[in-house]
Amino acid sequence: MKRLTSIFVSAVLLLQFISFVKSDFYVNCNTGNDANDGSSGSPFLTPNKARNMIRALQPLTSSVTVYFQTSDCYPRDPSSNINYTYPVLTLEPQDSGVSTDITITYTALPGATVRFISGASIPANAWTPTSTNPNIYQANLESLGLSSYGYGQLTPGGLGTCADDQAELFFNSNPMTLARYPNILSNGSWAWINIDKVINSSTFTVADPDGRISKWAQDPLAAAHGYWSFDWADSYVNIQYSTASDANTATLTSYASSPPVYGYIATARFMGVNILSELDAPNEYYIDKTNNILYFYPPSSIQTGEAFLSMGEYTILATTSNSISDNQPLSYEEQTYAARHMKTPIDLLNEPVNHLPQAGDGSTVAYLTIQGITIAYARNTAMVFPSSNSITLNNNIIFNTGHNGFSFAGTNSTLTNNLVANTGCAASSVYGGDENHLISANNYVGNNEFHNYARFTRTYNPGVGWGGVGNTYENNYIHNAPHNGMLGGGNNCLFSNNTFDTLVYESTDSGAWYAGRSWVRRGNTLIGNTFRNIQNTEKMTLGAPSVQAIYLDDQLSGTNIISNTFINCLKGSFVGGGRDVIITNNTYINCGYAVHIDNRGMNWQLDDCTYNSTYTGPLVQDLFAINYTLPPYSTNYPPIVNTLNYHPCVPVNITVNNNRYCNLTQGFIDVSVNDTIQWYDNVNNNNPFSC
Repeated sequence: MKRLTSIFVSAVLLLQFISFVKSDFYVNCNTGNDANDGSSGSPFLTPNKARNMIRALQPLTSSVTVYFQTSDCYPRDPSSNINYTYPVLTLEPQDSGVSTDITITYTALPGATVRFISGASIPANAWTPTSTNPNIYQANLESLGLSSYGYGQLTPGGLGTCADDQAELFFNSNPMTLARYPNILSNGSWAWINIDKVINSSTFTVADPDGRISKWAQDPLAAAHGYWSFDWADSYVNIQYSTASDANTATLTSYASSPPVYGYIATARFMGVNILSELDAPNEYYIDKTNNILYFYPPSSIQTGEAFLSMGEYTILATTSNSISDNQPLSYEEQTYAARHMKTPIDLLNEPVNHLPQAGDGSTVAYLTIQGITIAYARNTAMVFPSSNSITLNNNIIFNTGHNGFSFAGTNSTLTNNLVANTGCAASSVYGGDENHLISANNYVGNNEFHNYARFTRTYNPGVGWGGVGNTYENNYIHNAPHNGMLGGGNNCLFSNNTFDTLVYESTDSGAWYAGRSWVRRGNTLIGNTFRNIQNTEKMTLGAPSVQAIYLDDQLSGTNIISNTFINCLKGSFVGGGRDVIITNNTYINCGYAVHIDNRGMNWQLDDCTYNSTYTGPLVQDLFAINYTLPPYSTNYPPIVNTLNYHPCVPVNITVNNNRYCNLTQGFIDVSVNDTIQWYDNVNNNNPFSC
């Protein structure tokens, strides 16, 4: 009888415990303990402990919330030691909610300041002045226990590639600058050197009257970052050696393992980076990876500032399997899977998105919310959700990462009110949907702010990388970046009431909103957006500036540009040879040309749209790949059915009506009336107004 009574009492206590933990858990990453019960007065130490407690409750019958008290959360191993080989929080499909009514939420308590930090704090007492310059300080990273993690490297790559894993220094919440020459100018813009003469595919000369450039190769980590062949493509190269050709010239040669994207061209602009001898200005730093010494020229008092060195790869990482046990680091395969789903947006211009994860499919994290968290100092991407359904990311601050702020692929999710800034590559990417069958993902990206991204890889890393079918990008503020604001490709996506400001200022042949190379990616609508200050502010050295607010590149078709406002843009709406485009009810103020239309398919791009018995161009191949004469494409886009029968290489059915403009320096449209007539276009009722 006693035994039965004991079992009964134990069962009652267990039920009471389960009832309690289903309501909420609390985490304090400064003072908590994973041996606690997770109540507000006895919080856990780590986010993963709360996650594991929720796992024990599966399948859930009610929603669960994890509340974070004011604290800094670092990556920790199973013994609760800080360990940068782990994310701060790892989520798997088993960590999903059940439905829109039974969800899991990770949130800061109201009024709490919660930081998820993937970087190592460099304390004030770790810095000592160098003997050669009292303005430059040094810290021994080995004595801080960081040498075992390594410091990564600058990684060369092709167009838009974001592969660097170099540790970065941040001070008082701002990214610092790898020691470089020329230094950043006082107005914040970048200065450059120009190639004088190209010797061969790996060697060029540059003017060097004071001999400083010839010394770069004495540094084994020296690199150069440049727009080597076009003013719209940048990359890094590692410098192998440098010799003085004469008293005023240096010869630089790059390693065969780090060729410049597209090769070297005379007059191309570049700068030297990651060079200790060039550490001569506030904000600059350098990591001596051999001797584990961090050198830094602080912009203000080193004793009162807060310094972090990025160490961890990811901060919040959702994976696609349940293979990770409690707090274990990702396997190589899992990291590779995540990386595949963080493609640079330029790749997605040519690859269809067919991604429709469903809750319960075994590879999807679903019905989960993360909100009110500040996330910083990851070497890679702060938040990664490679296969997700019904996720909410709300009111988070993500900054100072090496790659992207957040990368998301999935369905039925809401990403709102987030601030993403100072990322090394893109600020964000959000994809989802099935382009083969035109099935919408229904993701909503709204009321976010993205700024000062693309710090390291400058081109083809946008504020928002977009793609897929049926996603909405609305009321976002994207500003102050050297290249694109939005970049991608897909179908039936809506872009409404976004503001694009001060973009594409460092490059050419690009746009604030950019997509291209397709006859089949149709149905995208831009409505009510504002484009402001979309123009070059830095001198181009490899061609004339050509910057567009909206750039429909290389035959992109079936796009609607409606009721947008363009202010101080080099060009407003650019149609690069495409078909079935509508440009109506827009306002253009203080621009060069308001509208550009060209017929590139009739000349230099003729091969791409050609179809005959001996040759099928890539644009035509795309048509056949989606069976364009059959549903769903034939019913969603009736004009597509006649593409190969109705002037396939001509920019037909471009409608430019009911737009208004003022103070255009070049004119409303840069083609003649005869051109638009012979191209079967409709350009009418576009009128000036006083502004």
